[in-house]
Amino acid sequence: MLLSTVTACSITSGKSVIRSETHLQTEKLLERGLRAQQKNNIQQAEQLFADALALSSSIEDNPDRVIALVNLARLNRLGGKIDASRLYIDQVLQICIAHPEFTSEVTYEKALVEIALNNNTDALKWASRALDAENGPSKGVRRNLLARIQLINGNLDIATKTATIALQENRNNDLPEEEANSLRMLGDIELESRRLESAEKQLLEALEIDKRTGASAKIGLDLEKLAEVAERKNEPLQNADYLERACSVHLSAGRRDKAVFILQKLIKAYQKNGDTRAAEKAKSALEQLMSKTVPYTSSTSEMANPSSKP
Repeated sequence: MLLSTVTACSITSGKSVIRSETHLQTEKLLERGLRAQQKNNIQQAEQLFADALALSSSIEDNPDRVIALVNLARLNRLGGKIDASRLYIDQVLQICIAHPEFTSEVTYEKALVEIALNNNTDALKWASRALDAENGPSKGVRRNLLARIQLINGNLDIATKTATIALQENRNNDLPEEEANSLRMLGDIELESRRLESAEKQLLEALEIDKRTGASAKIGLDLEKLAEVAERKNEPLQNADYLERACSVHLSAGRRDKAVFILQKLIKAYQKNGDTRAAEKAKSALEQLMSKTVPYTSSTSEMANPSSKP
């Protein structure tokens, strides 16, 4: 789905390009930044992308500038630094005026920034532009985002139609992670509509795919949503089981804040089930996590899948 830096640099010409030493140095910085981001070495990744941005800007290498800026925008958005993220993505939008071939990826990230700012009207506009500009296999990816925004806005019928189309597109283009995202979205919609059996079916399908692709954060999210389905179905033991599994997944992956959140839910579930012993054990684990006696690092699914294309 994502272009390499070498492919991106020749996208406009349609032919091979001989790279200067400065170009090659920039590409190495970008590749190191992408690897650091995948390993969750966020501070290192940010510095490498900043260095790549400076070097590519010194020779007006717009494809590499776009890669650096998009990843800086993404890193800052995921790190909660939304104002910085917005500044980076707005810089890229200026480049896209002269390079429309980058528009789909850039406007997609712009939409995500607007969602983070709770500007859902603007987010819908940018997500629509991202879909209109997409001529490759990522139409389902763009449509997933549109469905997400419609779900946020409470437009369940439109969200359902959009996510259903996205699901087929992602299957046709062999994009399992995005296929799982479509299924999870449909599960969310069914859950919101109180169609619990259908919600469970969609979420279990998403979970199966996420396990196959090894998407740890998404596996944890699937289990959390399945726990919510079980709770609404008044299945307390199943609810507790899903929460236990979600907590284990998040904790094993170093997502301490998520594990804390799930443990708090799990304690209430145990108490509701009358399982005093399990509740006390969970409280003890929560106290250990809150006191930071268990080592952890922050992680998100998107950080594990940085952008290697503009």
